[in-house]
Amino acid sequence: MTTMLHTLLLTTPLINTLYEDVASVLRLPTTPGRHSYPYFSQAGFREITLIYARSPKMKYRGLEIRLNPQVLLCPDRVIHSTSASEISKIPDMFAIQLRHLLGPLSDHLPHFNDWTCKRIDYCVDIRTEHVSDYIRLFQRSKVPNRFFQAKNKLDGSAYAKSGSVTLNFYDKEDELRKRILKSDTRINEQHLEEAHHLLRIEVQCESRKTNYLKQRYSFYNKGVYNFLHAPIAEELLLGYYDKSIGAGDFYSLYEARKIIRQANIQERTKEAARQTLELIAQVRSVDGARKQFIDGVVLEQSGFIQGSSVTFSRYVKLLRELGINPITIPRGWKIHHLPNLRENIVQILHEELTI
Repeated sequence: MTTMLHTLLLTTPLINTLYEDVASVLRLPTTPGRHSYPYFSQAGFREITLIYARSPKMKYRGLEIRLNPQVLLCPDRVIHSTSASEISKIPDMFAIQLRHLLGPLSDHLPHFNDWTCKRIDYCVDIRTEHVSDYIRLFQRSKVPNRFFQAKNKLDGSAYAKSGSVTLNFYDKEDELRKRILKSDTRINEQHLEEAHHLLRIEVQCESRKTNYLKQRYSFYNKGVYNFLHAPIAEELLLGYYDKSIGAGDFYSLYEARKIIRQANIQERTKEAARQTLELIAQVRSVDGARKQFIDGVVLEQSGFIQGSSVTFSRYVKLLRELGINPITIPRGWKIHHLPNLRENIVQILHEELTI
């Protein structure tokens, strides 16, 4: 089962009379602003919002739905994401639940496939006994590009955000326990057991990113069906994983040095690779190490080193070519090697090639 989809944010404009009728059924105000109805989450509709925006030049009335498709399809599966094979089941269930909520008014709303996709979260779930170890290593990896900022203040999540995309690589069990602390009554012990050893790789595409995807793939419009294809999910999940975590297994500094010593490269190149590795370990961050390398820094075992960003990138690339991820496992963990998870992601995504 190909894990692929977690959350959708759907929107559609409403004519004035329909807006007022929907507001009446949901017992929401018709005044300008955003007015939310949070009481249908058990059906996967995590939040339903009526929007009334106006300015001297325009008025907009619309309906917005934050949807968890897996809960829509199976209310008890609150920890799971939606597989590629389940996508075709969403439209009918969406229509059924919308009619439960709005009655005959739902007949005046678009078919599921024609709702505008404002946001979509693609994801893949990986089972591993080392979830917390991978998260802590991921927190030290680089951000994909200069538009991203790392937001790693919370345990259990490696988080980076730009204006259009959020990357969230997180411990699902940890996330559920935090939801329990916030009085989420939907979570029980069975859910915690199911989430044990579950690492989620998630790419959240905001409105600017869905606009970009529409242009990139030449979609006629932003109808949600356009975005529900496994190759798009694969391209984004693997693309951002490669730009942040990148290639190479994770080794302790001791084991990584051994690999460098045994490599068939010049001694001077070995020394530069070793220094780059030690600098990243000393700073505990690829991006932080790059900055210090450019400014000049004293290494604990090698003295002062300095160079350009291009030089730093060249040696990081060399480490990856040697099969070494530039982020090393701290000595106190008593672990010497963790495999890179990229092949796991590829295998999971390729279990189903088409929807």
